[in-house]
Amino acid sequence: KGNAYETPTGVYFDISSFEEYGKLSGNTDQDELRKGVRDVKDDDNKKHPADFALWKKDDKHLMQWYSPWGWGFPGWHIECSVMARAYLGDTIDLHAGGEDLRFPHHECEVAQSESLTGKPFANHWTHTRFLQVDGEKMSKSAGNFHTVRGMLEEQGVNPLALRLALISVPYGRPLNFTMQTLKDASNHLNRIGECLKRIEESLGSLDSDGQAAQPFERLYDEALKAMTDDLNTSVAIAKTLEGVKEILRHKDLTESQSEEGLWFLKKINGLLGIVISEYEGFRSQNTDPEEEPVIEGRPISAWIEDRNEARRNKDFAKADEIRNALSDSGYLLADSPKGTTWSAS
Repeated sequence: KGNAYETPTGVYFDISSFEEYGKLSGNTDQDELRKGVRDVKDDDNKKHPADFALWKKDDKHLMQWYSPWGWGFPGWHIECSVMARAYLGDTIDLHAGGEDLRFPHHECEVAQSESLTGKPFANHWTHTRFLQVDGEKMSKSAGNFHTVRGMLEEQGVNPLALRLALISVPYGRPLNFTMQTLKDASNHLNRIGECLKRIEESLGSLDSDGQAAQPFERLYDEALKAMTDDLNTSVAIAKTLEGVKEILRHKDLTESQSEEGLWFLKKINGLLGIVISEYEGFRSQNTDPEEEPVIEGRPISAWIEDRNEARRNKDFAKADEIRNALSDSGYLLADSPKGTTWSAS
């Protein structure tokens, strides 16, 4: 079709042959295209510096296949288009990746795929922004990275708190992950746990699907609408917290109020997965009594029991006071139908 040409070092895609090159990233300026060139061998025979390799001739490279152009290996971009087409067809519905892949990698995928098939390569694109930790890009070289396994199993972080913290801003905006972010998420989960506890005390269990009613139907619809708006998780979470506030404003829940609150929380859990954990491997740090921390001369379990007693007596001010005091001491509480657990913040 005239989209590619051969040189002594490889076979290259001619970006001038694809008029829409740059439509995904917006990079159409010639200077910007030159800046995007990377990991490409210098080749005086290339028509444009941004022309990219479809096949690289190299009989000494670790990867070797024989082709009509000699021994070598496929270019970085073409292998992804080939795999996508082989398993998903000419047009795929959703293509994701980090923000650094938008250009040139994904731009090149679009150009070569659509030049071949004449069809749209992907209907939807999601490019996730880089994750920052304490204001800096997370990286192994900087030593400021966390692993999910380490946070859950070594630090005792509630997996729902980690999930809530990581989706607190939409994927298209940068997230600055800090311990305060995690602490705020844990506090939100405590309030959700308090809702579940009150509902369970009222209904005797959480087995019901609940009963739809206003204002919870409206709040759920608004949360769902936010998620269909390019996964606007921050708005969906805000609507969730409005519903939690509505549940907690009743000190004594009637049966109908409990059914309505339960309906809302289960619908939100299906949408965001932040109400009920399915991670069976999670264990809070208080599984070993010998490692139980002591705050102001008392083990943390004693403080938790005092808080539970206050809640049974409907003295929620005192219960909140104990929870906040433990939080200030570096320990977060998580409530669930199975009881209260603690984790170090």
